[in-house]
Amino acid sequence: MVWKHLVDHTEYPVQVSLFTMVTHLGTHVDAPLHFLRDGKTTAQIDLSSYCGKAVCIDVPDVKADALLNISGILWQNKEIIKSGDIIVLHTGWEDKVGTQEYFDYPDFDPGTGETLARFGARGIAFDLPSIDHQGGVHRDVLGRGMSIIE
Repeated sequence: MVWKHLVDHTEYPVQVSLFTMVTHLGTHVDAPLHFLRDGKTTAQIDLSSYCGKAVCIDVPDVKADALLNISGILWQNKEIIKSGDIIVLHTGWEDKVGTQEYFDYPDFDPGTGETLARFGARGIAFDLPSIDHQGGVHRDVLGRGMSIIE
């Protein structure tokens, strides 16, 4: 992030600043273009893709060194999941914010997109920094027209 005063009251009757930052930080959505060459930008996506009915599910015992396979946890909660829901996963990972451990997050299982599609999910949201490190899960989920909220 850069915050720089371009002009100030020492020489001008106004103060004007320049502010720049990376758009991929904090809670954010991943645009399909982030991982798909011909994917849409967030400006091209209707905001309703990122809001609506959702179901929040606790995912206990998430470990940094294991793939996060959500299939079992979704099947255990199938009675509360409706087609068109956004699946919100609470792992407790937000407790690691501010530590290096926060960035040692687990990757979601490569079958995540297929699992979400099987449940008719519109998207997935979670408290980890990302859905995966290499982009394969990103491409699969975004390529299916589902949103990712990180």
